Amino acid sequence: MPWQRQFKPDVALTAVMELFWSRGYAATSVQDIVQHTGVNRASLYATFGDKRSLFLAALKRYDHIHRERWFSALVDELGGVGAIREAFEQAAGTPGDGCMLVNTTLELAPRDPEIAGFVDAAFSTTRDFFEQELAHAGLDQPATRASALLSLFLGLRVLARTSTSPEVRGAILSQVQVLTS
Repeated sequence: MPWQRQFKPDVALTAVMELFWSRGYAATSVQDIVQHTGVNRASLYATFGDKRSLFLAALKRYDHIHRERWFSALVDELGGVGAIREAFEQAAGTPGDGCMLVNTTLELAPRDPEIAGFVDAAFSTTRDFFEQELAHAGLDQPATRASALLSLFLGLRVLARTSTSPEVRGAILSQVQVLTS
């Protein structure tokens, strides 16, 4: 009888994503992953490959759920500057583990060109999201404004890892108001 997978890869990958997101790549061992998912090492390797391949799959899942789908929903619901402002409001209101893409940039991108390329592409499409919504709203210089918004957004996501004061979050949000007016 052929070997049958005894776990759901999507469920396991989501659990792995959450673990890497909260701990980072270096601080997460394969044994941590085995314990967290309840999936044995051989099954994980057979399904996803080595730890780095599993990390990349988890990072892509994060990007799809927490950036692509999130921005798409904001555009569908609000569009224009409303989508941008809501993205910042939500990001400012969710301190904790920060953004897995930003965390990965700080931890791995300097040493891993493939990962650097992936996060760079994700940040580029985030800037494109800002530019498209600014242009949709008819604001001048959407490319320049979008670049400034990306810088503020990434800074906010880095600060989310700490107990950023309400004054700092408020200052960022007030700059977003200026750039989207």
